[in-house]
Amino acid sequence: MDLDFILRMELFIRTEGAQAVRRRLDALGYEVLTAKLQFRKPLTPGADKVLKVDLLSRLPEGAESDKVNVKGLRVGTGAGSDLHGHQTPEAFAVEDSPDEIPLTGRCTDGLPFDGSVLVPNTYAWLNLKVAAAGDWLNEADPDRKEIAAKHVFDVLVLIAMLTEEEFTRCLPVRDRFRDHPRAEPPRIAARSLFGTPSSPGVIQIRRQHGDFDYATFWETMTELMSL
Repeated sequence: MDLDFILRMELFIRTEGAQAVRRRLDALGYEVLTAKLQFRKPLTPGADKVLKVDLLSRLPEGAESDKVNVKGLRVGTGAGSDLHGHQTPEAFAVEDSPDEIPLTGRCTDGLPFDGSVLVPNTYAWLNLKVAAAGDWLNEADPDRKEIAAKHVFDVLVLIAMLTEEEFTRCLPVRDRFRDHPRAEPPRIAARSLFGTPSSPGVIQIRRQHGDFDYATFWETMTELMSL
C-alpha cells in the first residue's frame, strides 16, 4: 500500500513546482506521517487500510550541489518547498530517459482522467532494486528481512519482463553511467546476491518462485549493469 515518488532535482531548485505538489497532496487529503517526507490517508473514508506516499530523491551532483541542500537523509532542506526527498544514492540514473506510461480512467470523484506517469528506465530501476535486495541481504531483523525479500524477486521480474526493444534502449543509458561513482555499490551487491547459482539472492528467488533460467538471467544482468 505504498507509493514511492522520486522527486526531480529541479523541484528543489525551482521550488514553485514542489510547492504545487505539496498543495496537491494536501488537497487530496493526505496527512503528514513524517514531516515533508511521508504522507498517508485511508484508502477509502473510514477504511482500516492506509495508503502511504514516500518521497525519494537522488543526490545532487555538480552545480546542483550548490543549490540543493542535503542534511542527514533529507534532500532539499531549506528550499522552502514543504517537501523533502529521502536520499537514495542508487537513484543516480532515474532522470535519464524515463519511460512514459499512459493512464486513462476515472478519478475517485467520478471525473474522467487522461494523463501519464513517468517510471525509471530499466537500467535505473535495476540499480534501485538491486540496492534494495542488498539491504535485504544485510538486514539482521528477521521480520524486516522477510518483508524485504520481495525486492530480490523484483530483480528477476525486471529482467524477465524486458523486451528486446527495452533492452536496446537501456544500453546507451548504461554506457552514460558506466563510470559513475554511485554505479559501483549496486554492481558489488549484484555480484554478491546473484553472481553464482548458489548465491543468496538466487537461492531466495528459488524459494519464492521455483527454478528459473539462471544462465540467461545472469547474462542479461551482467550486460545491463556492466558487471
